[in-house]
Amino acid sequence: MLTHSARWEACKVAKNETYKAVLLASTTLSL
Repeated sequence: MLTHSARWEACKVAKNETYKAVLLASTTLSL
């Protein structure tokens, strides 16, 4: 079972990865 902080870290990483993917997609579409 993950601790609260471990879940929070995983959530932050997931959000960061999602953000980068969206940023990359929007950059690609704007070219």
